[in-house]
Amino acid sequence: MQLAIEERTLNAWPAQRNLLYDGWMLRFTGGYTRRANSISALYPGNENVADKITWCEQQYRERNLSTIFKVCPFSSPDTLDHSLEDRGYQRLAETDVMHAPITSLPSSKSADSDIAILSREQWLAAFAQITRQEDTARLLHLAILSAMVPVVCPVVMMGEGIPKAIALGVLERGMVGIYDLVTDTRCRRQGCATQILSTILGWAISNGATSAYLQVMSDNQTALRLYEKLGFAYCYKYWYRMKG
Repeated sequence: MQLAIEERTLNAWPAQRNLLYDGWMLRFTGGYTRRANSISALYPGNENVADKITWCEQQYRERNLSTIFKVCPFSSPDTLDHSLEDRGYQRLAETDVMHAPITSLPSSKSADSDIAILSREQWLAAFAQITRQEDTARLLHLAILSAMVPVVCPVVMMGEGIPKAIALGVLERGMVGIYDLVTDTRCRRQGCATQILSTILGWAISNGATSAYLQVMSDNQTALRLYEKLGFAYCYKYWYRMKG
């Protein structure tokens, strides 16, 4: 289950450029998000690990990017995290991956009148507004959205002419991932996130989904409690190792 989710996260948040090297996937997207600019070491390889790390560092250095590894409990080899720590890589952004059968989650078959499913471009315009996203980041975000191969559900909740909450559902092989779930600071504790999530889950069910997953920072206790209350359960943890 863990590896199945992890593979889907790579497809759900594609990089502009990818390079497969001896079981490791190197991802490059101009520095926009760690997820799209890091190395996923998912499969066993044959080459020396220290040499592989050095080679990866060179690839990111040539692109003026920090070298970042995404580390999971099942990263290969299982000594990778210790190897990176020994080389001075700092651990950061510890994240919990949560999962649930979709039948155990709240869903809505029809969207609230204030909730709309938009095109990717329209959705990004609302996302930029609610997060005050800068132009350079917006262009790279658009490149990621445009490259998504799985079916997507871009959802926005409007109120008084402005976006109150926003999220993106990405459906692949019966599993829907929830991405970029953001609520405007002025609209929190009003149930907006739950309504957005329910809309995506309803859409996912109608498109054959049987389960759902999401990713939340491990220190975000408010979000963790909300998702647990809705029916999500802890599945596994990942973190990043970064060297500037």
